[in-house]
Amino acid sequence: MKELIPAIPTGGTLGDLPIHESKGAALVDAQRAFFGTHRPVQQRILWTLSKDHDPRVEGLMDWITKMQWALAKHGVRRFLDTRKRGALVVNAGYISPYHPSQPVFDWMTFDRAQVTGDRILQESIATYDPATTTVVFVFLVSDSYASAAMWRRLLTLPPSIQLSLSIPIESVKAELKKKTHVIHVK
Repeated sequence: MKELIPAIPTGGTLGDLPIHESKGAALVDAQRAFFGTHRPVQQRILWTLSKDHDPRVEGLMDWITKMQWALAKHGVRRFLDTRKRGALVVNAGYISPYHPSQPVFDWMTFDRAQVTGDRILQESIATYDPATTTVVFVFLVSDSYASAAMWRRLLTLPPSIQLSLSIPIESVKAELKKKTHVIHVK
């Protein structure tokens, strides 16, 4: 995605740039890879590839590094809005017709991650601390749509956001402590 994502626009701070969502459109091609029963989960979701495997992934990971505070803030907002544990997910092979110069993200809740049967995906969402961290998963679907390579990034929330949102975050976390997050492995 290095060649697909232009330089971050100048003017303002990185945290001021909007983070766009695909509203599920970027996940369509990954349905079979994430939720299919045609292969064991270890053959559908692959965690062992280097980010250098594909220039789109490498470029997207660089973009995430540059935008980490804005993404971390977006992730905590999604946590507070949905009142559910989750992670931002982004398809390195998807270009939004509405935001072609910027990657688009979706929020995958723990409940949805359970359906994949993937341990790493579920454990990452079940165990992170939303008061300090946002989890981001980058994926790239194979040409056959039967599998997807995955990469994980943990982004630290800016200290100012940690302070300003500590009460609502702790309130949602207290609600969620009543709910057990059981890891389903296939």
